[in-house]
Order: sequence, then structure tokens, then C-alpha cells
Amino acid sequence: MSKFKERLTVWRRAGDIVLPFDSLDRSLFPVRDLAPYSIFPIAEGARVRLASGAMRLLALLNVSMVLRYFASRGWAVVKTAEQHLEEADETGVPALATVRKGRFWTTLSVQLFARLALEGLRPRALLQMCEQLASLDESGDMDTYPVFRDEADVWD
Repeated sequence: MSKFKERLTVWRRAGDIVLPFDSLDRSLFPVRDLAPYSIFPIAEGARVRLASGAMRLLALLNVSMVLRYFASRGWAVVKTAEQHLEEADETGVPALATVRKGRFWTTLSVQLFARLALEGLRPRALLQMCEQLASLDESGDMDTYPVFRDEADVWD
């Protein structure tokens, strides 16, 4: 546990955004957004306890580190987690980043980061998803639904 506390201290001193995720928090993470516990490589009894809510998964995710990984792979972080969190209202689930590569832009929701944390995925999984979407955009095989800057202010 001391290594965990040391790492968390280093992250916080660096100003990184580190968010807690809880498998029992259904307000942000509906069941359909997470992989079923039946596929987890853990004992059957633990899977049953997770599915029934008798046991929970708690995870911390360094969002800043994930975004640095994206940047190291050629993606520009257009809007940071800090900027999204400042804009979030009390009723909405905030996005945690907006990233761009070439002409492709996408907003990464808090649910995507929750999947990284609670499913034990590496940032590479999220990056590969974005890379696939960006490649479809470049090939013209994807229809897009544009979201304009500050569009939410126009409608609400």
C-alpha cells in the first residue's frame, strides 16, 4: 500500500488529475457501459459478488497520464480534463478531454475513462478506438454528426 500512496503523492504534486472510479456508482456508469463481470479472469465467486453488488471495484485513474500518452502518439489535446470539469454543470456528466488528429476531433467521455479504470484496460485500448475512428473519417467511410463549439449554449 505504501507504493500506491507514494505514486499518488507524486501524481498530485505534478498537478495530474487523478479520478476515483467505483463499480457501484450507477449515477455515472450505467451497467451497459461496462464489460460484464462474467468475462473477468477472476474466481467465479468474486464475479458473482461483483455482479450482485456484494463486492465492488475501486480504481484510481491518472487522466493526465492517459492524455500524455495520446499526445506522445501524435494526438493534440484540444481541451483538457481541467477545462471540461470547469464547464461541467451539476446535472451533466462531463467529458474529460477533447482530442484531435489531423482533421478528426473527438470528445472522450468520463465513461470511456471509467472503462479504462474498472475493466483494467490500458490507455492503448482507448487510443486504438480513436485511431480506428480517425482512419474511417479520412477514408470517407464514416458519416459524421457535427458538434459545433459552444453548441450546448445555443440549445439550453
